[in-house]
Amino acid sequence: MAKLYLLMNPNGLREQIIEIVIRASSEERARELAADEATRLGDQASHWLGPSLTTCEQIPQEGPDEVICVDFNEP
Repeated sequence: MAKLYLLMNPNGLREQIIEIVIRASSEERARELAADEATRLGDQASHWLGPSLTTCEQIPQEGPDEVICVDFNEP
C-alpha cells in the first residue's frame, strides 16, 4: 500500500525544490521519485537520494482536513 512522504531539502537555494510530497510504497521509492522530478525540473537530483542531505518523513494519511505542504520561496 502506498504511503505519503514529505521530503525536505533544508539547504535548498532559489530555483531548487525545497519540499515535495510523494506517494510511494517506501522511503527509498519516494526518494527515487523526488530525484526523478528534480531532474525533470532541471534541479540537482542526487541530494534527494541521500538521507544525510535531505529528510524524508512519512505523513499520516488519516486525520483532519488540513494543508499538507506549502513551499514558498521568493525569487
